[in-house]
Amino acid sequence: MPKRKVTPQQIVAALRRIELALAQGALARSAIHSAGISSAAYYRWRAEYGGMNAGQVQRIIELKKENARLQERLERLSRVVVWSPKISDAPADDAAGPPGSAAEQPPSRRDAPGKPAKP
Repeated sequence: MPKRKVTPQQIVAALRRIELALAQGALARSAIHSAGISSAAYYRWRAEYGGMNAGQVQRIIELKKENARLQERLERLSRVVVWSPKISDAPADDAAGPPGSAAEQPPSRRDAPGKPAKP
């Protein structure tokens, strides 16, 4: 038996009908099966769509479509981008001195700005 395609709006409507039946005192199993779905489908749908209304579900659908579109665009752009090779291995500042010199070392705690020096 092929699966039937159920829209998110139909899922929200079915969840609402089941919640109303449960509020009126019906047993969970009978309320779920009277909606024509399995218990597993009900709990899966409730985890994903529980507490939403039709407007919120529509917004989620739009966001998923936009996300897919942006991911495709990012993938296309990442294939187009060409990384430029490194121009030079020379340091940007020639006055820095040899490696390990005082000019390359970070300032000590005493030299930190905004802190008074200890006598």
